[in-house]
Amino acid sequence: MDKIQKMNKLLITNGCSFTYGDELSRRNDQAFPYLLAVKHNIPVNNLAYNGKSNEAIVRTTLEFMLDSDLSKIDPIFIIGWSGIARKEFYNDGKWSKITPTQVAVNKLAEVHYMYLQSNKQDNLEFFNHTLLLQLLFESKNYQYFFFNIDDGQVIQNIKSGGSIKGSNKFSDNYNLSHINNSYINEINLNNFPSFVDKEVTFLNYSITNGGGREKGGHPNAKSHQIWADYLSTKLKF
Repeated sequence: MDKIQKMNKLLITNGCSFTYGDELSRRNDQAFPYLLAVKHNIPVNNLAYNGKSNEAIVRTTLEFMLDSDLSKIDPIFIIGWSGIARKEFYNDGKWSKITPTQVAVNKLAEVHYMYLQSNKQDNLEFFNHTLLLQLLFESKNYQYFFFNIDDGQVIQNIKSGGSIKGSNKFSDNYNLSHINNSYINEINLNNFPSFVDKEVTFLNYSITNGGGREKGGHPNAKSHQIWADYLSTKLKF
């Protein structure tokens, strides 16, 4: 009976390059979603891709839930939240992403990050994204775990390389100073400890416990293994 129940489980992961496994030489073997799948003998559907925004993470998670028959499956959702300044827009029949690194080469990114970007708005939107998925998962009694990829508090300086002259400064991850303190009470910190504790973000936790980074800054294979072991203690597989 236990074996049958276990085969009905499904791991669904979503996020950006950290969850995708960017820079790993054997992503489908070394990234933490696949390590968890092998360790616990369950199938995995990894929805992550490089540069993915939190808007896209929420959208594709909802699309997966609405398009899938989960009535006879025990799903486990793991969401690795991305940099909060990343955005996506629906344009010419498709979803397009913009990131701060695109300012010099993408007109839409240039206009947004030079004129429209707001630290306060980014933080409020991230809170809304977090709460939306939390309430949805809990309403359906789905297991879930959220994490921030890193503490993200290093100030980013971006400068226009196009027709708009100027620069902008901001951090790309959650900052509690931008929201009302009472909001924290709405977040299930058991399922999202790095919402308030930067020591248990993916990068910080794995580095502290002996992991490392690839040349481009992404977690290396050892970090993914450390993170998979950590996640195994947070969920019932």
